[in-house]
Amino acid sequence: MKEIKALIISANPFSKVLNNGKTYEAIFWAFKSDCLSQLFFRTKDIRYADFDYCNSYYGITESDLIKRLINVKYKCGGKVVKQVYFKNDYQESTIFIPFKKSKYKDILRDILWLLPFWKNKELKQWLNSTDADFIFAVAGGSKYLHKISKYISDFLKVPLVTFFTDDYLINPKFGGLIGKILKKRMKFFYTDTVKRSELLFVIGDEMAKEYTKYFGKIFYPIMNSVDSRSYIEPIIREKPVISYFGGLHLNRWKMIRNFALLVGNRAEIWVYTISDISIVERAALNKVGVKIKSRVFGDELQKAMIDSDILLHVESDNVVSRSFTKLSVSTKIPEYLISGRLVLGYGPPEVASMKLLTDNNIGFLISCEKTNEEMSLDMEQVLTDFDFRMEFGKRAYNFAMQNFDRNRISENFKNKIITVISKSHVIV
Repeated sequence: MKEIKALIISANPFSKVLNNGKTYEAIFWAFKSDCLSQLFFRTKDIRYADFDYCNSYYGITESDLIKRLINVKYKCGGKVVKQVYFKNDYQESTIFIPFKKSKYKDILRDILWLLPFWKNKELKQWLNSTDADFIFAVAGGSKYLHKISKYISDFLKVPLVTFFTDDYLINPKFGGLIGKILKKRMKFFYTDTVKRSELLFVIGDEMAKEYTKYFGKIFYPIMNSVDSRSYIEPIIREKPVISYFGGLHLNRWKMIRNFALLVGNRAEIWVYTISDISIVERAALNKVGVKIKSRVFGDELQKAMIDSDILLHVESDNVVSRSFTKLSVSTKIPEYLISGRLVLGYGPPEVASMKLLTDNNIGFLISCEKTNEEMSLDMEQVLTDFDFRMEFGKRAYNFAMQNFDRNRISENFKNKIITVISKSHVIV
């Protein structure tokens, strides 16, 4: 049987660094690298693209569309080559900044993608060269990616498989008239995409249950996964090291600041992030004793987790932020669990990442809904009871080995794809 080929359409490329990119690599682990192609739209992320995993990339940005509108000779999009930054500039052009700052940015972006310039001869030639058997679209809250994915599925005459990594439709709270308009139009193009898709995936069990109920069509949970590895026992330290790995957006930096105030000087708090940290954020974190560490990737990332006593995950208690994170499971959770260290949640108890930890008794949550006295008592136990931390760490490690094995999850995904493809054409 011939190896099946996939065309992934997403905002970000495959990556060992970017959260979404790591998830894509985990999902497609069972596929050969020369059977993968990817069309993506954030060419600044080429800095972190994994060319060892996939070497067939094509990039298009909103800036390309604007430049092509101004100059008919401008080439809109193109192949991305290893070690040669797309258009010799991996940074997003400043020409699109006014759009990104506007409160109407989602509508403006979708209007911009109505321009036909991206449907050029170069793109069509590249699409045909992929010889893809199916499209894997990572769809979000903007219409353009839904539209492009369905167009390419029709153009190549191959099945569409869709993956929703975040919930932008059911729970998020949008304020004002513009918010209501955005949600209404989102429901329309989401429903059309779901109807057109042969297979549907979401990030975690909670989201799978709610989306299956909402759309009346089966959604399968799939998320980041990890390689099996040996358990390494933690060491006893006088002053525990609490490490946070991840982004600071959605007010997470504020939660880390509040957490640091709760800890005081009883532990070291280290933050590893690839997020750009503003002067205000850095000053606020430094003021409460948080140490901003250098970015770490790959083996260094794993070592930094192993060298920690506690791995911190935070979600904002802000009403709007928690509505956006209610169904989303953080990419780093499986990586945290496999480390064998206590995974400590700090934030609202109802969001999916926290529920995964508490429902399976594989992490400890300090709920932001508790009183200050209750939170202080919880923190005291976490910081002083080594056996308590070790017991949670062992349960977390065993759970990750059983539920987030990369080879098994990717093979199951591939088998589902083969079933869908076999219905549309014969695989020889």
